[in-house]
Amino acid sequence: MALPTSQARYAVRERLLKSWIAQLRNQGDSRSLATAFFLFMSEAAAHEDGWAENAMAFHAEALRTSDPYVLQLWQQGSRRCGMRGTTCQALPKTRWAEIEPNNLLAWLPDFRDAGGLTDAQWQGVAAAGYVRDYQHEFRARLLALLAKTPPGLELETGLGLVTSSYLVGSGPSALTMHRECNKPDAAGRFRNACLHAANLFWNAPQTSVADRAMALSMSEKRKALGDVEWAQRFAELKALSPEMQMALRQAESEPKDWNKSCDKLPARRQRLLDIAEGGSWKAAQTLLAKGAAR
Repeated sequence: MALPTSQARYAVRERLLKSWIAQLRNQGDSRSLATAFFLFMSEAAAHEDGWAENAMAFHAEALRTSDPYVLQLWQQGSRRCGMRGTTCQALPKTRWAEIEPNNLLAWLPDFRDAGGLTDAQWQGVAAAGYVRDYQHEFRARLLALLAKTPPGLELETGLGLVTSSYLVGSGPSALTMHRECNKPDAAGRFRNACLHAANLFWNAPQTSVADRAMALSMSEKRKALGDVEWAQRFAELKALSPEMQMALRQAESEPKDWNKSCDKLPARRQRLLDIAEGGSWKAAQTLLAKGAAR
């Protein structure tokens, strides 16, 4: 059987995005509407007509919102204004921290912003109580729209969009924190803040293999591995064989053979949903446990 042409794939992607946007708008709640705004602005959608109006409506929603999900999506979506040669009025970088001061990510810049943290941001990091990245919920919302899609080109395209660089931004993350804690002035003044951040990333409900690796690296550079708890964590990771560590990383990344067979698409959908809901560390551990039980 002949494989779909690039033109056919593009047509399916365009139709799918239009369907998602319509469904999200019909749902009517603020998070669904923000998701629809974001998708309309995305490079994947390639919309022309109505783009500026959509951006203005999204900006107005971001200005009045007290919902960090909406704000995080706006901060990522607004970058596309410059790509379009248009201007979107920026929101203050402190807006997220004002809305959700207990979330460590609210105090961090996007990874592309290498300007460093202010003293106020470091204080926010040190006082934060958790890590919550709304990209997980964003993906879960898109996956819910694919829940009843049968195996085939539409499901393959939809799952590709869920993990696409078009829709997943380079927002604040463990990698951002790791970069800031590697700077020379962090070794002394901000040692405790970095260790606190490392602990939050390690214990985050949706932590990944990469998050935990970054957390261990931060603790090691801050000379914390003498601490009993961090020593135990290091031993936990060290106890994994090189083969097991590789398997963990492969389990949380996109396997190369997913697209070779339609019958694997439902399993891929479920795996992505597991990661969105519980983090890739937990999903990878589950996959490995199932493999060991066979």
